[in-house]
Amino acid sequence: MELTLPYGDGSCTAALDWGVSLGVLDIADVPELAHRDDAIHQALDSPIGLAESISKTVHRGESLAIVVSDAFRQTRTDQVLPVLLDGLGRAGVPDSAINIVFATGVHRAPVEAEQARILGPGVYERFRNRLLVHDARDQTNLVHLGTTSRRTPVAINRRVHEADRIIVTGGVVLHYFGGFGGGRKSIVP
Repeated sequence: MELTLPYGDGSCTAALDWGVSLGVLDIADVPELAHRDDAIHQALDSPIGLAESISKTVHRGESLAIVVSDAFRQTRTDQVLPVLLDGLGRAGVPDSAINIVFATGVHRAPVEAEQARILGPGVYERFRNRLLVHDARDQTNLVHLGTTSRRTPVAINRRVHEADRIIVTGGVVLHYFGGFGGGRKSIVP
């Protein structure tokens, strides 16, 4: 069996004498939503795993950390955030109670142009003074929560830890060595 995998800008091919191909899994094409903002509103009003809408879960007076993906994940946060922020505003949460945190893990920090692309220019300008790029190497930026059963230290971003509510945006996707990316991995890789 001959196997070709993407590698960098090209590909890498290997011959496996012992390999047997069981088939190829392809991702199905999905048509673009005709009314994207309505679909986002619907998802926020009936979120999977929550008993009520996000706008009923958050309360006036609470602080929020909204965690967004870095420049290495194409999650279309620029389409979701305006709708989410409008709903939070209607729930009585002012912009001044919201911090947006770029979840970089060990990736490099997104530069300003990337931050504007990720958030969309309107949200970027609106929250420009409430943005934080996570730095996993800056110990003053972290809160240590303890250790796992295997003695692995667990630390998370200080601003995320101090928030009353945390909203993680992005997609849960296959990760070649982490199993998956996004979701809870946006908080603790």
